Amino acid sequence: MALFTTSLRAEVPDYSKLTAADHPRLFLEDKEFETMKSQIASGSSPHLAGLHKIIMDLCRRDAMKDSPLEYRLDASNKRLLHISRDALTRIFFCSYAYRYTGDRTYLEYAEKDLRTVCGFKDWNAGKHYLDTGEMAAAVAIGYDWLYNALGEDTKRMIERAFIDFAVNPARGKKGGAKFYRMTNNWNQVCNAGLVCGYLAMYEAFPERARELIEISVESNRKAMNKMYPPDGNYPEGPGYWGYGSTFEVLMLSALESCVGTDYGLSETKGFSETGRYVLYSYGATGKFYNYSDCGESGAPSIALWYFADKFHSPDILYNELRLMEQGRYMNLGHESRLLPLMMAFAKNIPQGGVKAPKGVYSGNGITPVVMLHTDWTFSESDVYLGIKGGGAGAQHSHMDAGSFVFDAEGVRWAKELPNPAYTSMETPMLKLGGSLWKMEQNSLRWRAFAYNNRQHNTLTVNDKDHILGGFAPLVKVIEKRGRAGAVIDLTPALAGEVSKTTRTVEIAKKKDLVVTDMIEALEEKPAMVRWTLVTNGTPEVTEDGIRLTIGDKVRFLRAGAKGVRIEYKVWSSDPKDYDSPLKEYERPVPGTYIVGFTATVPAGGKARFMTVLGAE
Repeated sequence: MALFTTSLRAEVPDYSKLTAADHPRLFLEDKEFETMKSQIASGSSPHLAGLHKIIMDLCRRDAMKDSPLEYRLDASNKRLLHISRDALTRIFFCSYAYRYTGDRTYLEYAEKDLRTVCGFKDWNAGKHYLDTGEMAAAVAIGYDWLYNALGEDTKRMIERAFIDFAVNPARGKKGGAKFYRMTNNWNQVCNAGLVCGYLAMYEAFPERARELIEISVESNRKAMNKMYPPDGNYPEGPGYWGYGSTFEVLMLSALESCVGTDYGLSETKGFSETGRYVLYSYGATGKFYNYSDCGESGAPSIALWYFADKFHSPDILYNELRLMEQGRYMNLGHESRLLPLMMAFAKNIPQGGVKAPKGVYSGNGITPVVMLHTDWTFSESDVYLGIKGGGAGAQHSHMDAGSFVFDAEGVRWAKELPNPAYTSMETPMLKLGGSLWKMEQNSLRWRAFAYNNRQHNTLTVNDKDHILGGFAPLVKVIEKRGRAGAVIDLTPALAGEVSKTTRTVEIAKKKDLVVTDMIEALEEKPAMVRWTLVTNGTPEVTEDGIRLTIGDKVRFLRAGAKGVRIEYKVWSSDPKDYDSPLKEYERPVPGTYIVGFTATVPAGGKARFMTVLGAE
């Protein structure tokens, strides 16, 4: 019995052509591949030629490895993911290079790696199915793109491994593997790997493959309906957007290229806008607005080329073309593993005419966010602001409702702390009887330094954690002459400690950060406010504020509230200075400071705090 009921859709998939004579068929069939080669050879598409050179250079550097892939779990004894990603890089790049050049050296490398991973004892489905999803994608691409050159024994070996290590574990549990019911990046990655495998090896088990494809599609439809509506902003932040959405694109492209339809998945509300969301996630410094478990490094985005092509929106590539010119595509690490996929879309992108974005980006949904640039030059004149609402209950979330980042003068003045590596926190939390992934109010997760509200650019009241289920909505988007930003209602996140709190964060006069916090205390108790800013600015507390210095740049943090005494402070950024059971496992963050102020709003009282981070 199928786990899901397939929706009736206008698109009718055509599985009739999926025969042994129809390879390669994932993403780029031979005719399309030859057209792409002609474009590269003629010089008619400089960005296509540039991407091709990057792929070939990375293939020689990262994919053609004589050292064998080994079955080796990570430091937490939980993940095989690093091996799966290495396999995907090796196999995809060498498969591309073989198709392009016909040089059997690339084929030999790819076939060796395919046989190695298919000879593993498993793909770690029992402990961490995400590893299996990526490995399934790797062998599917190698099987399909190299089909006509692989030995028959290799093809049978791949088919058996895919069934034994990926398909059966996914369907072997009551109700199927948990990723089918998840609504996060796991759903996208795992289903993408499986669907690529079903399509690549369809003729080996056609009836079963079609049923399983439709199960994955309907599972994924539920996830997409949760993650992208209404405006395309991704609940888990831009880093996990890059992960989940790239594999989403992998699956949709595989379906379209093989059966002529993506089952209407690309029509999901907000999906056509999600490329704009991630474009705006790059700050003026080139760094991500790295909320949730997202890194600060603003890496190039493979998936944006799909959105530019699919939705006829080449302007989405405004920053990608800049990053490409800077050589950033050569330094993606394991994030480059799906880079050859870009060629299926890049070949359709017209040259020239890419324009800078306009206006403010705002998105509601699970994690409301507002982001803006003042001039999109990524120079010292470009000022950037990102603000978020939401709550800590979403996957990968922190207690950071009301937090923001701020770039000006070529530096990031308000930042997010770097996240500890998962492997460094999972084992200690297990030893202490908790879990990094237990999203409950009193979970050990919130004792981790970087996850708590006290170490974010937000408010803490009465020294309490934010309320896990307290969703902070986006109240208003500000887009006026001389002012741009947003208003967030923080009352739900501070429930039980305030009567009402709203936060307005904006750029004023295209240069200054202005934060206005309206706080109404409860009748029965005062509201002791802690206002924090995480920064790389070296602080100096003065009589009327805090002087911050980054290199030769100086800004002043000043706050005011009528009738309320403000005390400026600098708090330690060393986790060991805090009372936490995790402190011995955490590391300090050199060069990072936590600054701000404390103040008390009396019981039943109201206060309007205006805080300015301005250049003088």
